[in-house]
Amino acid sequence: MGAPIFDSSLAWMLINNELVISDTINNIAIFFNLPLSKSALGLHLINSLPYYPFQNVPLWEGVNVVDPFCVLHYINGRLDEVKTWQSPVLNNDYTHLDVYKRQI
Repeated sequence: MGAPIFDSSLAWMLINNELVISDTINNIAIFFNLPLSKSALGLHLINSLPYYPFQNVPLWEGVNVVDPFCVLHYINGRLDEVKTWQSPVLNNDYTHLDVYKRQI
């Protein structure tokens, strides 16, 4: 699952109909001796770009990163990224918590 911040997501690459997954982009790039992506390198050299979504742009061609709040779903040779974010429960019912109660 991709992480929302701090670039702790998974990297993946589909090569020869096999899915390769790693916790770092560098491992895949070094193992397969991938070329640098000139467009991605250019983006990384621009200082004024916002952190998201540009932190997920890999420096090597052919490598992908699982987007934040997504799960990579691979079945029968088909790849999909599926959003998994769910809205939090917004109620103020704290009766289930065992909290300290003041005695008056």
